[in-house]
Amino acid sequence: MAEITGVPWADMTFNGWIGCTWKSPACDFCYAEGYGHRFGVAWGAGQPRRRTSADSWRKPLAWNKAAALGRFKQCPGCGWRGFARGTICPHCDTFVSVMDSVRPRVFGDSLGDWLDDEVPIEWFVALLRIIWGTPNLDWLMVSKRIGKWTRRMAALVDQDGRRRLAHTQEFYLDEDAAK
Repeated sequence: MAEITGVPWADMTFNGWIGCTWKSPACDFCYAEGYGHRFGVAWGAGQPRRRTSADSWRKPLAWNKAAALGRFKQCPGCGWRGFARGTICPHCDTFVSVMDSVRPRVFGDSLGDWLDDEVPIEWFVALLRIIWGTPNLDWLMVSKRIGKWTRRMAALVDQDGRRRLAHTQEFYLDEDAAK
């Protein structure tokens, strides 16, 4: 969704879907719910989650490729982080040639909870495939449902004992799946 984010501890955000259910009093002032309403997504138990576009799902692949080529930089002068465009830092005029290449930090699923049980398992699998397929990115995955990790992972094995990952090879890029 966003290449640059206002979240101070992340460089980018990626959202595979929008929507969530309140979990605790910590959810009382959820900024993501406000964004969800702006996108027409109702919040809460039993409300459908909205999958983001295939273009959104492609962005981490592009970020990963750029990071692998050393294009994501951190300025030693001011600490700015981003994709270097031009020859100087956009904040302090330090030359890009003296900047360090760093790994981008991606806040995953900032407009929902990646361990939400109401998210279809295929979307969860697609998210894991994106994470596993982008080794040059540092994914920051936050959840109020960390206790559900084991159950969600167990759901990756179907009733016949086959791994669902094998059945969703290109799901995250499927235009029809985004609808």
